[in-house]
Amino acid sequence: MAENGWLNVSSSEQSLFWKPRRIIAAALTSIAAVAGLIANVGSLTDVMQPSLSGPWLLTLDIRSSSLKSYEGMSATFQLYLVQDAHSVTGRGEKIKVNAQEIPAAQHQQISLKGTISGDVVTLNFVQTAGPDGASRQSDGELTLKVLRAGLLSRQASRMDGSFSATAASTTGNAVAIR
Repeated sequence: MAENGWLNVSSSEQSLFWKPRRIIAAALTSIAAVAGLIANVGSLTDVMQPSLSGPWLLTLDIRSSSLKSYEGMSATFQLYLVQDAHSVTGRGEKIKVNAQEIPAAQHQQISLKGTISGDVVTLNFVQTAGPDGASRQSDGELTLKVLRAGLLSRQASRMDGSFSATAASTTGNAVAIR
């Protein structure tokens, strides 16, 4: 033993003693870093959640219906969506049928309410009866996949998916663009 109470150990022996401690310290640091990332995944996904608030044009293409005359038709709605965290609400009106503008007397109001989870938006909607009395109220659901303006962009530029509605049991494709 040396005079100062420490063992008299050569530097190569000290290096062998400290090397496992350094490896263990590095491993523990790495584990702590990974645990921190895992704990923050929820907040990271919230930060990268697409932004849906603003104006949209939603087109519904009817592929199937109990009324065969509806099949192949399309309806376009002008919408304004508001996103609050994972909740989405909106209002709008039907402005086109089969890509042709319709008279104001035929515009039907639509209200939407739903959620966003990752890049998937699910919206329930109520389309009111037309003011001209020619159409009735319809309820339905949209399921849309959000497409972003860029790889790391929060700005949603398009949504593609499907819909189903109670009016003549219609189903089909749905596309929303900014």
